[in-house]
Amino acid sequence: VHTMNWVLILLGVKYSLQGAEKIPTDRPYLLVCNHRSAFDPMVTVATFKKWQLCFVCKPEIFKVPIFGAAMKRAGFFPIDRDNPRNAVTAIKHAAHVITEQGRSVGIYPEGTRTTGEEDMLPFHAGSFKIAKMADCPVVVASVRVTNGPLYPRRVELNVLDVMEEDFVRENNTAALAQRAQTAIREDLGI
Repeated sequence: VHTMNWVLILLGVKYSLQGAEKIPTDRPYLLVCNHRSAFDPMVTVATFKKWQLCFVCKPEIFKVPIFGAAMKRAGFFPIDRDNPRNAVTAIKHAAHVITEQGRSVGIYPEGTRTTGEEDMLPFHAGSFKIAKMADCPVVVASVRVTNGPLYPRRVELNVLDVMEEDFVRENNTAALAQRAQTAIREDLGI
């Protein structure tokens, strides 16, 4: 986490968090947000540092010099989106991190980042199996990015909603994905 903070400081990337009062402080959770830039995981972990957040991410990210090593040290772990069997293993591992390690886990249900300000890809409902397996709340946040010439200059995170455990238990993953994506779309005005 410290390496990520230093990288963001050196690059001059500013970030902020709104709605932090909604985040559970007594139990770990699954964080879901839209995905706008390659810097989103670093910014999110730096912003959520007191909640010991780690992320599920694509395997290629670990090959990026400096960033990959920093993310691995922060507890990030890969999901193979092209292999359903390996994806299930990553989902089970994420649930284990929440239940056994007491750490919160973040995931981008779109599966990849979007480039247009008015774009958002459909959420993969399978992402929400993590919360169902871990019997944990789902924290929904939006990500807004102000781009610079090479990388984001500002990233704003806004916590919009918390789906408590009862709601997670009573609804299927498609309903959880729909509620999360609707909240983010409304906040972003798309």
